[in-house]
Amino acid sequence: MYLTFPPSLRARFLGAALVLGGCAALAFVLFAVMVPQTAKAEVSVEALPVPDAKVPPGASLETVTAFEVTSTQTLNLYDITVHASGTLNAVTGVAAVYLALDENDDGYFRSGDDPIIGYDIFSDAGGTQVATLSFGERLLQPGVRKRFFVVVDLQPWATLDATFGADVVDVTHSPALPVPALPVSGGELYVTNNTAYMRLAGPLPTGTKSLSPGAYDVALTEMQGRAYGHAMALKSLTFVDDGDGDPSAGISQVEVWLDTDVSWDFDRDRDTLLGSGAFASGADSLTIELYDPNVNGPPWFLVDEPRWVFVRVHLSQNAPGGETYRLRVGEATVEFAPASGLPITASPLYVDAPPPDPGNGNGEDPGDPEDPGDDNENGDNGEGDGDDADAPPAESSRTATLLFCGSSHGGVTSTWALMLLLVLLLLAVGRRRRRSERVA
Repeated sequence: MYLTFPPSLRARFLGAALVLGGCAALAFVLFAVMVPQTAKAEVSVEALPVPDAKVPPGASLETVTAFEVTSTQTLNLYDITVHASGTLNAVTGVAAVYLALDENDDGYFRSGDDPIIGYDIFSDAGGTQVATLSFGERLLQPGVRKRFFVVVDLQPWATLDATFGADVVDVTHSPALPVPALPVSGGELYVTNNTAYMRLAGPLPTGTKSLSPGAYDVALTEMQGRAYGHAMALKSLTFVDDGDGDPSAGISQVEVWLDTDVSWDFDRDRDTLLGSGAFASGADSLTIELYDPNVNGPPWFLVDEPRWVFVRVHLSQNAPGGETYRLRVGEATVEFAPASGLPITASPLYVDAPPPDPGNGNGEDPGDPEDPGDDNENGDNGEGDGDDADAPPAESSRTATLLFCGSSHGGVTSTWALMLLLVLLLLAVGRRRRRSERVA
C-alpha cells in the first residue's frame, strides 16, 4: 500500500526541499570558502645573522649564534642542544657556553641587561662536542616572539688560528610540536693573537621599522668598537642598501655619532657628530669619512676601552610610500689595522604609504589624522619594533566568524542579502510549478 499526495501538496514539499537544499548548499560553500583553515601547530626557530669575527684567546661573552622562537600555541621551553663546529676543540678551548635572553629586545647581548638563563660546558659524545642549555621552563605564548643568544667564553690557551661556531640542533619543549627549521647556525669566531685589529659589534635586526615620510632622527644601528693589539683610529664607514627603494629619494641624511659621554645611550646634545652624508642618485652605497673635532682627526680607540658609535638617519619629506630600505655597515677603514665583525645589518626601514586624499571623491577612508603612528619629533620613531609594517589585515579572520551569527559587520550584510534572494527565487519557482499543476 502506497501513500499518495495531491499535486498541490507534492509541489509544496518540492518547494520546501529546494529551499532547504539550496540554503544548505550555499551555507556549506560560503563556510568552506570564507572560514580560514586552522594553521598547522608547530614551533618556529629562526636564525639571525651573526657576523664572523676575530677574537683573542680568553675572549669572554662572545655571541656566536642568535635565534628567535615562536609557536602557534602555548609552549613550555625546557632546553636546547648545541653542537660545536669549526676547528677549535670546544672541550678544551671553550671555558663555558651560555644561553641568554634578549630581555630589552634590542638585538644586542648586553651582559648587564640580558639575563643568562642557561649554562654548560662542552663534552665529547661519540666524536660530537655537545652542550645542553636550559631555558628554565620558560612559558611561550602563541604568536609571541622571543630572542635568545648563544654566548661563549674562550680559554686563555684556546688554539690560535682555529675557528669555532655553535649550531642549535634541538629544542626540547612541551607539548611536542614539530620544529622544521633545525638546525640553525650563527657566525664563526676566528681565534687570533698575531695581528692588531678593531672588532666592531652591533645589534641584530629586530624587525621592520614602520615610518612616515619625513621621519627625523631615526636610530638605524649602533656599534661597539674595541681595539686589539694597540690603539687605532676609525677613519670611515661604508653603508650599503639592499632594499627595494632608491635610498637617494627616501633617505635625506645618514649621520654617525660618537658616544662622547660614555653613557651607552645616544644623546644629540652631549655626543659628537663624526660625519654625515647622503646617497647619490642611483647609488646603493655611501661612504662617510669620520672626523672627531675633539682630537682634530678620526676618533681613536684604545686597547681595552671600547667606545660606542651611533648611526642615525632622516627620511625625506617626499620619501615614496610602500618602499623598504635595508641598510648594513658593509666596510670600515681603520688606521694601522683591519676591521673585524662586519657586516652589521640594521633593521629594515619601511615607509608607510600616505593616507588617501579625503577630497579625492572616491569614497576611500582618509584615515585618522590624529594618529601619528610610530613617528614623533624626538626620534623615538626609530626605536619601536616596527612590526606593523608586515602585519596582515585584522578583519579577514573575523568576517567568517561573524558570517553565521547574524552580524551586519562590513561585507556580511551582502552575504545575507544573497541568501535571501536565493530563498525568494526558489519560492517563486515552487509557486509557479504549483500553478502549472493546478491548470493541468
